[in-house]
Amino acid sequence: METIELREELHHLIDQADDKLLEIILTMMLPKKVGQYELTESQKAILDDRLKKINDESGSGWDEVKARIRAKL
Repeated sequence: METIELREELHHLIDQADDKLLEIILTMMLPKKVGQYELTESQKAILDDRLKKINDESGSGWDEVKARIRAKL
């Protein structure tokens, strides 16, 4: 799909979107500053619990993940 077609499709979808979807789209498109995101204590507890449940050797480290993403760009 060419850029003009992508823009037209996005405009069509946005025109049809409900308020919640519009908020999500806007949030994704607006630039955020480093440190602007803050987790609640409840969210932190959930993440801590999940981290305890996974094996340290499963998955990839952050540096490895970044390298794979950069290799695809």
